[in-house]
Amino acid sequence: MKNTGKNLEKWIEIEAKKYENKNLLMLRKVDPPSFSRVFKGKTIHTLLPNPFPDFIGVNKKGTAICIEAKSTKEKRLSFGKSGLRQKQIDDLKDWRKFGAICGIIWDCGEFYWASLESIERAEKDGRKSIIPKYCQKIESKNGHVIDFYPFVQGMTFSEWQNSIF
Repeated sequence: MKNTGKNLEKWIEIEAKKYENKNLLMLRKVDPPSFSRVFKGKTIHTLLPNPFPDFIGVNKKGTAICIEAKSTKEKRLSFGKSGLRQKQIDDLKDWRKFGAICGIIWDCGEFYWASLESIERAEKDGRKSIIPKYCQKIESKNGHVIDFYPFVQGMTFSEWQNSIF
């Protein structure tokens, strides 16, 4: 059975709702665009490439949040077609250029936060995948199965601007 990551996405949605109820952040799943057509009496649904990360949101400080959700059976997340695609990495880097907090929530039996910096470090080390040692473990605490808030609370836009200029 193929690991599609739908369970991880559901967990992220549940956890995001808890954070939203505490007025900490708002995070929404972005479904890929699609179109339907009728061909020979049958409706055919086609999913189009998603121009956005899996989740888009904003934290209490007003900073945009962009998250890809990835799930693997092994303790490695490949770069490329079978894992984290280059377009996904490039899109997250584009969001980051404008102040968004970007990363990957990765489920490989345990939950990890893979920042863009950790991906860049793994690539610089010549790796074709990321492994847990490059990531930060996401703990199950504070009533959350995946307590990812510490990774997305971030800076205000002004603080971010001051840090890069």
